[in-house]
Amino acid sequence: MTNNLIETFSNQKNIPEVIGEYYFNFTKNCEDGAFQLRYDGDENGFFTITLYNRGVDIPDNLEDPIMLSEIEECINAIFEMEDQNCYQNVKLLMNEPYFFENDKEPKFLSAVFKYDRYFENGESLNEVSFLFLRSDHGFFNKVRFSVSTDASEEVLEKMEAFLIDWLNYISVIGAPVN
Repeated sequence: MTNNLIETFSNQKNIPEVIGEYYFNFTKNCEDGAFQLRYDGDENGFFTITLYNRGVDIPDNLEDPIMLSEIEECINAIFEMEDQNCYQNVKLLMNEPYFFENDKEPKFLSAVFKYDRYFENGESLNEVSFLFLRSDHGFFNKVRFSVSTDASEEVLEKMEAFLIDWLNYISVIGAPVN
């Protein structure tokens, strides 16, 4: 039997304060049963991690039809946010598996977007957003990284360091229990 990741992370002591160069900010229980964690990095963007399974065990094969369908739903959700005026000028820049350097197998399904985010005060920010999806311990593990298009390219190294640290952490925290 494996730990229920949502139950595990509902306990604050199981949430790492720092992953890579990003600091834990808050958690959120979503109406649909998903659980979110948010990590911020000064001027270096932010990560939102969403764990969910819709009541079924999610396969860990990135090529499984369940996984392929879910990445399409995640992509469509970004365009729906444009319809709801959360974003404008949404462009899908890339939709392909994500490999860490020197890996032969992808670690995530991924998509990259560019859009304008508008705030209540009337200001806007041109952002690039990276969407990463995989399965861990029977749960979808969706990681989204958003950052201003003005950020330096060095932020991409920080993004990958965060992803590596997160995967290392979740592999330990979600390990089978006796």
